[in-house]
Amino acid sequence: MSRIREVNGGGAQVVEAYERRSIERRSGEIQSKAGSGNGSIIAPRLSIDESLLIDAKSLFIGSKIGEGAHGKVYEGRFGERIVAIKVLHRGSTSDERSVLENRFAREVNMMSKVKHENLVKFIGACKDPLMAIVTELLPGMSLRKFLFSIRPNKLELPLALSFALDIARAMECLHANGIIHRDLKPGTLIYMSRDYFPSCKSCIVLIKMAGYVF
Repeated sequence: MSRIREVNGGGAQVVEAYERRSIERRSGEIQSKAGSGNGSIIAPRLSIDESLLIDAKSLFIGSKIGEGAHGKVYEGRFGERIVAIKVLHRGSTSDERSVLENRFAREVNMMSKVKHENLVKFIGACKDPLMAIVTELLPGMSLRKFLFSIRPNKLELPLALSFALDIARAMECLHANGIIHRDLKPGTLIYMSRDYFPSCKSCIVLIKMAGYVF
């Protein structure tokens, strides 16, 4: 694994077309309150508690293990711990950066306040020189991959019910904290054999904490 030395050194990252539309729509809803009268858009800036931040120099990045519309996920190390590091896009314009930075702050604040055995454990976040969210790295595979791996066989009813209960417990925790998960699907759940955690009652853990609203 190589120590993080520079992020976005080759220029701004490209935001996918639908992400741009989302940014434009979000930006259009934010009205200027600065009293400048020039019609400029100023997004209210969200803050992150300093206790949630970690120094990027203490992170080591390894191989990429996933990629989505909002960024890339790498296997990495934080101290002695093996972790997942989600590096988020910053945007290519000031408006995009403002929206994406606020989305990042909102995600960090939400992840830090929910703790449950069926939710991935939040470890910390970095603001500079990169926007990154650090979580535990879980063994196993996505539920989507697992379901494909057992084809043409069907999921047995007892296991399907176990999965449903695990997912419901995780969603109950989110809803109790005023969070709606708008990206719940097999690809955002990870299947873990009970062999990894024999003391844990559950074997499904939500691994993607993005796209919620309060």
